[in-house]
Amino acid sequence: MGLLILKLICARFNILMSDSNNNNSGGFAKTTDFKWFGIGVIIFILIGLILPTPESMLSKAQDLFGSDSSVDVALKATHIQLTIALLATCVVFFATEAVPMPAVALLIGLVQLFFGITAPKTIALTYAHDAVWFIAGSLALGATLVKYGLDKRVGMLVVNLAGTKTRSIVIGILLGTAIPTAFVGEHAVAAMYVPIALALYTLTNKSTPSPRLGTLLMVTIAVGCMIGGPMSPTGGARNALMIGFLSDYGIDVSFMQWISMGVMYTIVMSIVMSFLLPMLFKPEVDDLSEAVGLLKQDLQKHGAMTNQQKLVAGVMALVVFLWITDKSLV
Repeated sequence: MGLLILKLICARFNILMSDSNNNNSGGFAKTTDFKWFGIGVIIFILIGLILPTPESMLSKAQDLFGSDSSVDVALKATHIQLTIALLATCVVFFATEAVPMPAVALLIGLVQLFFGITAPKTIALTYAHDAVWFIAGSLALGATLVKYGLDKRVGMLVVNLAGTKTRSIVIGILLGTAIPTAFVGEHAVAAMYVPIALALYTLTNKSTPSPRLGTLLMVTIAVGCMIGGPMSPTGGARNALMIGFLSDYGIDVSFMQWISMGVMYTIVMSIVMSFLLPMLFKPEVDDLSEAVGLLKQDLQKHGAMTNQQKLVAGVMALVVFLWITDKSLV
């Protein structure tokens, strides 16, 4: 997931930095979508249907299901092989965005149903699991922040409060991405900070060529999103799914229990990365006073928060409060 976030940020950065008169620039190349879709399908056919089932997989299926005489062990081994093929195909689709992510999510269930990998009732229960709706709710919050412009206001406010020194801005971006990533989707948070980082780089680069500064800011956004995800159950689908998995086995993990374990990781990694990133990508300038000053002027132009933004902030605070006080999330 972290590599995907970094890929998306770097792609967005390269697009925005390219010549504005070049009409061929426009995000991920649309001409490669069908190519990667075909590659994904070929991978599934090759691994799942053409290659023979390995003996090790047959023996593993025998260990798992051999005690039940009503189970066809060879068929179960084939299902395991098909599942591995499906996983490899989904990795290709997710990484290349050859197929929209929601479509991939539905495709997984359809493939399982078509090949008889999972019972129809089990597939339906999986899509209707509480963890799925929990994830959908956190993503909806992130989309609402973006829709009403609260994301830009928060992002600019964080950078303005961080000061003018490059290191302090790096720390501000790390914390400014890590904390909201714990409650809304990391992609929404990354998209929130990319224009701000791009503005800092562009305004500084006019007077002093600063390619390493641009790299530092973009990598900082990606790292901040990655280290903030494990802090709370809403920091990523993987967290909610793990809570749901534990709940199925009678182990209930509350929001506060997860945070009490995850917050230390985020704190430690934020401190480490605030020193490590400026060392790995040493910026050409140590002070961004001019760029930060222009951002402050832009923030002042937005004026006070609108009633809609206040309402969104209030709803967000209420939802987080309910999450924290709930003993069982999923």
